[in-house]
This record gives sequence, structure tokens and C-alpha cells, in this order.
Amino acid sequence: MARERTAKALAERIDLRYVRDESPLGRRLRLLCWGVCLGGLTWAVVLAITNRFDIYSPGSLFDSHRRVTTACGDCHSLPTRVGDTLATAKLRLLPKDRGPRLTGALDRNCIGCHVDRDHHGDRWIHHDNQTFAPSCASCHVEHESRASLVRVEDRSCTQCHADLKTKTGRAGCERVVESFRDRGHPEFAVLRSRSPDTSRISFGHRFHLTKGLRNLAGFLEIRGFGGANARDSLTCTDCHTPDRTGRRMEPVTYSRHCAACHPLEFDDRFVSSGNPGRAEVAPHADPMIIHGFLVARFNEYVGRHPGVLGGGDAVEEPGARPWRPVRSRRSPDEWVRSQVEKAERGLLLSQRCAVCHHVSLSAPDAGGPGPFAMRVRLAPVGMPTRWFRQARFSHAAHLATRRLECASCHGMASTSSSTADVNLPSIQICFKCHVEKGTAGTRCVECHVYHDRTGRQPSPGARPAPDKPPERSGP
Repeated sequence: MARERTAKALAERIDLRYVRDESPLGRRLRLLCWGVCLGGLTWAVVLAITNRFDIYSPGSLFDSHRRVTTACGDCHSLPTRVGDTLATAKLRLLPKDRGPRLTGALDRNCIGCHVDRDHHGDRWIHHDNQTFAPSCASCHVEHESRASLVRVEDRSCTQCHADLKTKTGRAGCERVVESFRDRGHPEFAVLRSRSPDTSRISFGHRFHLTKGLRNLAGFLEIRGFGGANARDSLTCTDCHTPDRTGRRMEPVTYSRHCAACHPLEFDDRFVSSGNPGRAEVAPHADPMIIHGFLVARFNEYVGRHPGVLGGGDAVEEPGARPWRPVRSRRSPDEWVRSQVEKAERGLLLSQRCAVCHHVSLSAPDAGGPGPFAMRVRLAPVGMPTRWFRQARFSHAAHLATRRLECASCHGMASTSSSTADVNLPSIQICFKCHVEKGTAGTRCVECHVYHDRTGRQPSPGARPAPDKPPERSGP
């Protein structure tokens, strides 16, 4: 007899209650899952009550921040308003947040310690003409074990500068700067504009680098290059020396770099007290200060040598007696006045000051009341102390690690004969090392800074400036 297989018969053979019967292993697993969830929730609540949020940190703090605080709440803010959603609360804890509402909260926590601010008092400023200001944490990303928070990625800069938009529509720089490593950076502005050096002084590098300059031996002896170390010409480092940090060059000063070859001698009768073999020199100062110095020196001289007053022209003796010639005698004041004016003319107009400085007279030189020096005007030199104002540069890094000579970048100086020449290297010279696969860096922050540091105050935890310049040996 054949078996009868119907759907109903088969269904009746299945025990529908099997899902309700849990095996011992299943019960244990279910209890374990609930226990882990409840334990984790309890742990999170306890951490929140005790303000222990460090468990959520994706990484350690940067060293400078870690020395100031390790409390999460000093930088991150929890939601305090009823309308804040869970997503908003999460974003408030994230350092990479860019939201308009959250940016203010995070930035205020940064500025609480970093007190060097712009004139608005609540944001470091980059430029008054910028269309928006990114949050602090969008560029300075914490908890990622970076070697430096200030070495930001190029995209933080190129998000604006790859296609620059400004509030006014005008830009004080190139509108398209994409990168440096692929030569997407324009020529430096000071060279691109071909503007001359407007310093009001007469100077030529070519002449000063020639051999056999007058008084060269005396200058080199003062600088420690006399005797066996003597040279027949100047070198760049005789006048251009790094400052304490090694980044920039010390300003060239008359007393240190010029006086030995260009002494302000005013009269051979005055001998230097420190060097009997040389004439005394006037101070390198304002014309009226020079005038006061000369008056004092000539008054001293006439007091020690009254014979210089001599006799005057023959004149008729007054009275009814027969005429007889007498000699008139100049007063000390008259003699001093004439000698001082003679010395001033030699110093200020022809022999000394006018060799380098732009000198003019405020009125026609026809004599008159007051000393001659009062009418002399020396044009302010106005020499720039920093050419690349929107960039930073370190001579120490290039001299120490690259072993470069000055002429490697400033080769044009040896042929420069005019003050108007701008002896700065072209960006093409920089491209030789600062390329994609080169040995030098190509990031924007290698040369540029974002924040205006005018009026900066030191931040808590900031390292003090080094007392000594960086070492120049080794990479």
C-alpha cells in the first residue's frame, strides 16, 4: 500500500514549540551578552560622572598640550542645551569639527591658553580680506601622534589659495598657488614686480668685493684676520653675520662694519686717544650732535693752544695820538665758530657723510644765523630689515645642512654696483632642492605662517626661545 504524503501530514510531524525551548548553552550566552552590555553601560556612566573621558581618546596629546593639561574637558565641551542631538554631542567631542556652531566653542577653548589674538579678541587673524576663518582644530589636528602641530597639511592652505576669493574682490597676492613641489608657486613678489631697492644710501657690492681696498688691512685686523690670516679682499661674512637664532642676518651698522674703512676724521690736529697713530673721529650721529661734539673739541683745543688765535689785520689805533698800527685779535668764540663750520662742511658735504648718505641743505648755503649743521638734512636710509614679510627663512638651516656658500643663492651680488639692485635669489634657485623627490621640504609651512603674530604674548607651556643659536654641525 502506498504511503500517503500530504502537506498536512508532514506539518503535523513538526514540533512548533522548539523555538521556545532554550538549551542550557543558549541561556548562558544570552545572560553573558546582557551582562556585558549592562557592565559596559555602567562603566560608561561611572566614567561620565567622574569626568573620565580619556578612554574615548583616539591617541595621545601633543607634548606641549600634555605639559599643560590632560583633562579632556579643558578642550572639549559637552552639550548643555536641550535641543542638542546625539550627533551634535558627538561632534562637540571631535577635534576635527568644522560646524559653525561648534567651531566657536572649540576655538574659545584654544584661545583661552593661546592669548596672542587679533584686534577682534576672539580669533587669530590671517588677513582682514579673507572670506572665512577655519577652526583651530581643522588645521591643528590633535591625538594623531604628530611630531608638530604647526606642520599642517598643504590642503589647509590650498583650500583657499588654489582659487583665492576675497571679501573685496581684490587680492594682495597671487590668486592661484597650488603647491611648491610641482612648481605650482609663482615667482617671489619682490622679484616679480621688479621694484628697485629704495634705500637712501649709496652702496655697491661689486666695488666692496674688489681686491686692495683702502684701509682693508685695518678692518681685517679688527675682525681677527690680521697677520697670517690676512686677505686681499672682503668676503660676504665680513659684513653679513647671522643673528642669535641663526635665521636672519644682523643689520649692517656703521660702527662695526664701516668705521674701519670710512672713519669720520675731521681735523689732523686731533689724534685718537686710543690709537695715537690715527686721527680722532667724529660720532656717526645726527648733524647737530656732530656740531656739539666739534664745538666741545675745538673749545678744548683753543684753551690748550691760545696761539692759534694769532694776530689780525693792521687797524688805526683810536684816539687823538699819531696813527700807529695795532694788530686785531680774534676772540676764541670766533675762532671756534670758523673751525667748526669748516669741519662740518668737510664731514657732512664732501669728504665723509656724503660718500654714502643722501645729504641736502634746507636753505641756500649763504651763511646766516645758527650753526651750519642746522641746515643739513640727512635722508633716512630706510633700508628694509626683512624682504619676505609674508614668509620665513632660516639661514642656519641652509648653511648647516646644505653646506651652501653665500654665492649659491646671492651670486648676483658680486656684479651689483647700485643700491637699487635687489640681490635676492629667484624661486628657480629654491626649486633645485625643494622639489617633490628632493632632500628639502615642500610644504607651505616650510616658509609661510597663517597667524598674524603682531603683539604676541607667550602662551602657557610654550617653550622659551633658546639662549644659543642652533648648532651648525651635522644635518
